[in-house]
Amino acid sequence: MILLQAICLNAVFLFYPHPIDQTTKCKASTSKPTDELIIAKTTTKQSSESIEHTILDDLEATVRSALWGKSSEKQTARRKLFHAKFSVEKMQRIERSIRNGRKYPKPKQLQLVLPVELGDGKTLNVHLNLPANYNPKKSYPLMVAMGGGPVPNIRMAKQQAGMMLRLWKNSTVDSGWIVASIEDSISLATGQSPLRYHILTSEYFRKILDALIARYSIDQNRIHATGISLGSNYSIAYAAAHPDWFAGVFPVSTEGESREFVIRNLRTVSVAILEGAKDRNIRTIQGPRRLAEMMKQFQYRVQYREFANRGHEGFTGKYREVLKWLSQKPRNPFPKEVIRLPHSGILLPDRRFFWLEADTQQAAFHARVLGNKIEVEAAHARKLTFYLSDRLLNLDRAVTIRVNGKQVLHRKLARSVQVAIEDAAHLNDTERFSTVRITVDVPNLNVGEKWRKSLSPQKPPGRLAYWEMFAMQTLKQERPSISAKITIEGEQSKTTQPLAMGKVIEVSTDSPLKKGDRILEFDGEPFFFNAHSLEFLNSYLMRTPKTEVRFRIIRNGTETTVKFPLKKTE
Repeated sequence: MILLQAICLNAVFLFYPHPIDQTTKCKASTSKPTDELIIAKTTTKQSSESIEHTILDDLEATVRSALWGKSSEKQTARRKLFHAKFSVEKMQRIERSIRNGRKYPKPKQLQLVLPVELGDGKTLNVHLNLPANYNPKKSYPLMVAMGGGPVPNIRMAKQQAGMMLRLWKNSTVDSGWIVASIEDSISLATGQSPLRYHILTSEYFRKILDALIARYSIDQNRIHATGISLGSNYSIAYAAAHPDWFAGVFPVSTEGESREFVIRNLRTVSVAILEGAKDRNIRTIQGPRRLAEMMKQFQYRVQYREFANRGHEGFTGKYREVLKWLSQKPRNPFPKEVIRLPHSGILLPDRRFFWLEADTQQAAFHARVLGNKIEVEAAHARKLTFYLSDRLLNLDRAVTIRVNGKQVLHRKLARSVQVAIEDAAHLNDTERFSTVRITVDVPNLNVGEKWRKSLSPQKPPGRLAYWEMFAMQTLKQERPSISAKITIEGEQSKTTQPLAMGKVIEVSTDSPLKKGDRILEFDGEPFFFNAHSLEFLNSYLMRTPKTEVRFRIIRNGTETTVKFPLKKTE
């Protein structure tokens, strides 16, 4: 791969070529909000009614303290809220207080560079431009822009981020958007041949979003990602892994996508694409064409424009009309229909899409809300957790949930202040939070498997895009293999969970696994019959952002856990 330069608007672009938890015959969710506090049992004799009266004097301030206050303030506010009993009307006031968000100070600068801590000693700069009339009491749409690459050094990353900011500043000067341009010092070419580089993961992108949301008044139903070349591919990958983060994405000069399961995850995301028919810096023009065609086939929201005599460039003259189209399509935080499919893309999809979460990465589910009934098809999952709200269905009436043709719940569900606060804090989202959290077992997985097979792709995917191929080769070069031969064993039952075990039959001497080990789970992921779990294990070792994988095994008749580090030893 050779780094090319394309001149556009006198700027140089670098591109690569080519709760209270409720249960019903079900257990509480094992996932814990990252900001969850352990609230000690109160010994006060003060009644819940008097607590309620005390905090209602300034309810919104109490909610803000519970979500964004300092540690001691947060704990005190949560104790007050969690131990009070609220009427439906006052619960609605609490929800409105959450949606009103935090109070922001007036910024000292409208254009600045914001350092964002990524963890592990890494810091990434974000070049930011606020509207000229920015008012912290109002909320604004956000466009996060990413340039091409991978670039060879940090200096070039800085130049490209500044250039992207200038291009978008010109296009948004009258539209009232906040523009954030990422100085991508993560995706640096190593200088090796063939090309090697590390991707800007979705975990890093989320830290950038969180840093922006913490400082500026952003409309969380109008967050968008865009990019040229490599940045465009990132925008598609982020949306397919976390569709509930975005209202839309805007890939420009992109390699596109041809894997059906990746594209199906874009159901709720508006996608606008600009491409040149003579683009020679992508694997094939069929990539962006296939993405647009399949989105239209699935009746998803897509706008595709291809220019016959143009190549790999920025198409900046078209940004205003694309922004107008995207502005009319905000995110719905509680869509009536969601679909999540596992796929082979380099970024693992989140287990939770909007208001439904599976307990495995291998899970596939499709859920629809019909009145006050939720119908779900689910495969390769043991449990599902529902995050419900009055914005999805009527919580004053009984809720019915059917999974794989079987009714698993039918009753009225109580709203919970604790669930609302914990969910809003965990998501860092004042729109998508729930007021009811409930977990159910998944029945009839054979029915779910039949549904999943009905979605089998009708056409094989195209060749893997250049950007992803080189990034995956980098991971394969840096991460160790499992160094073991594993087979699936166990008896499949049609009436119970079709779970299996992985039996180690051959292993190298440097592996933490031993011959004869029976693997029950890896990082909480079980082995399913008919789920290609062995293939998923090998893929997971490459794609997980973790530094080690934990195997729960049976060795010599005793259950134990072994750790598998994901960094090769020198």
